[in-house]
Amino acid sequence: MRHFDDRFLSNGIEAIQDLLLIGRFGIYYHIGTSIWEITHLCIRMCIEHGLHKGSSGHSDLLVEQLRRRVFWECYMIDRYSSNTLHRPFSIAERDITTGFPADANDEAIVAAQQIFPDLDTFRAAHAPSGLSEMSVFFLCIRLRQIVSRIHSEFSKLAETTKRNGFETFLLTGKICQTVDGFFRDLDEWRSGAPLIQAPRSLYESQDWFDLLHFRERLILVRKAVDFVPKRNGIPPAHLLNQCLECATSTIRLYSRLFQQGSITYTRSYFQMIFTAGLSVMFCVTASKELRQPPVQETLRLCGETLRTMATKLPDAMHYVAVYEALHRNVERKWNLVSLRPSPTPHPADVGRDPPALDLEALGAPGPSVMATHQPELPLDMTGRITPRHTLTGQLDFSHHQPQEEWFALAQDGSEALQQDAFLADDPLQWGFLNDDIFWNMEAGLGEYAYGHADPSIARAFDFSDL
Repeated sequence: MRHFDDRFLSNGIEAIQDLLLIGRFGIYYHIGTSIWEITHLCIRMCIEHGLHKGSSGHSDLLVEQLRRRVFWECYMIDRYSSNTLHRPFSIAERDITTGFPADANDEAIVAAQQIFPDLDTFRAAHAPSGLSEMSVFFLCIRLRQIVSRIHSEFSKLAETTKRNGFETFLLTGKICQTVDGFFRDLDEWRSGAPLIQAPRSLYESQDWFDLLHFRERLILVRKAVDFVPKRNGIPPAHLLNQCLECATSTIRLYSRLFQQGSITYTRSYFQMIFTAGLSVMFCVTASKELRQPPVQETLRLCGETLRTMATKLPDAMHYVAVYEALHRNVERKWNLVSLRPSPTPHPADVGRDPPALDLEALGAPGPSVMATHQPELPLDMTGRITPRHTLTGQLDFSHHQPQEEWFALAQDGSEALQQDAFLADDPLQWGFLNDDIFWNMEAGLGEYAYGHADPSIARAFDFSDL
């Protein structure tokens, strides 16, 4: 901001458009600032100019159309970046009273200028014939509105749980019901996407709509996995299956588009694929039934895509090293466990639950990444594990530690994983995927994509010896 002229922010809507362009550029190239903060500023300026309110009474239909397009563009980026970083939205849904732009090309709006007194009257009378230049824009707005409802619902659930508490089975049922309901909303959104016979760009293609669909499903189910009570440290199988399906679909769809040259690289896409890869690893270590050959191929494809993207994003190479270190350990331990003969169960053990995670060794439950930006939950409701006494020594992974420290600890943990001394028959005892390191890496990558690109993160990810 110090490079701008003093009068820059007084240029009205033009200044907001300029900031949006800077934010868009920052998605593709490092600009040394937070995209979330730029968008936050855009929303504040929209509010100052009343863009969030109803019709401003502009007789110029095209000017009113522009005002609405600018506001809803700011809205979409705000919803996505805030959700990625688990931060509050810049404006609440209840404070937005402005309508959508007209579903019409600019030429049609100009032609209607002398006929209709305002844009809302034109919208009510105008019946679009086929697709317009706004069709995909509206589709994206509706998706962000669903995401906004998801965010609000989980925030309310967290507050209710904190205030009243839930029986474990009731909370599990409520979360699964919530996820299934939002899955239906996302499925309806996808089925309502326009079928464009000759797409002019990626953003009009069915593959793009599929990618958006699975990406938001994955983000939703990961919220649920984070929040749901665990049994022996394991989320419900229903959620694990959904998480694996969404993560693998996200990886395969993006990788195919990327290999075809249909989609480019961005920090946001890198964060999406990295997170999806970690999600697959989490699922296959939590359930033996999910460890199938196609999953191994998906993890390999994910690593290949991340490496290719990192050639264009050199500061992402450290994250690739982390992914490959985790992937090697998952694959090696997976293979070792599969080679071991299945132990004959003792008659007294038949019908018992599988062995629980050694929570005393891993540490007491601690707050989740989400909980740092939402009302604090009872510790047994977050389902997170903050390791303080681990098999690698006396470690402390509090959420208030500097990033360099917990990344260094992640390196120590990866080195310890090279030893077979603590490889249990039950892969759930592998430990590293149940540590807060797993989730803190994701939070750090979210900052890399949309927050401040802290150089200490990259320095801490120096795993050249792995």
